[in-house]
Amino acid sequence: MDTATAAKNAACDAIVDLVDAGSANAQGMLVIKDDTTTLVECDMSNPAFGAASSGASAAAAISDGTAVADGTADVVSIVDRDETEIWSDDCGQKRTITAVDQTDDEFTVAGDHTAEYTAGKKIRVVSSTGNDGHYTIAKEGASLDTGNTVIPVDEQIPSAVADGQLHLGSLGLNNASIVTSQTVAVSGYTYTPLSD
Repeated sequence: MDTATAAKNAACDAIVDLVDAGSANAQGMLVIKDDTTTLVECDMSNPAFGAASSGASAAAAISDGTAVADGTADVVSIVDRDETEIWSDDCGQKRTITAVDQTDDEFTVAGDHTAEYTAGKKIRVVSSTGNDGHYTIAKEGASLDTGNTVIPVDEQIPSAVADGQLHLGSLGLNNASIVTSQTVAVSGYTYTPLSD
């Protein structure tokens, strides 16, 4: 199914505007969790997001948060001003892309992270020469090859240049291991509700 860009933008705007609803707090929040345990809450702006473009909406400034628990971040939840969840998604640590295989549509990152990159999960590539975007991990999931994690994706990889970073879901963190009282900074967040 092909969805017109105008329709994608309208859907995106309708959803992100829900973050500004409510009255208990001055703004909505981005909440980082380890499964269901809240690790840190970061205040968003009000309005929380700008107008959608090309089917995606970028968050306005997000304040640093102070961690209230130890854990490994794997879920990001966006809540409105009454702390009602609007949506949630996977999140994870940013990892540098060390190799790209366009024949088999695979990204490679250093270290053993096979347990993290399982079949069907979404990853996002950022800061690359030509591969920025969202990808779905293929049905075989990640594999280990001489100490590196090879991540196959369903989509075609457009560029052979091995650069940039990838992470799970919609939020990438410089370090997903969070400890109590740590200051956590979120440099940016983009919401993309629809894809073809």
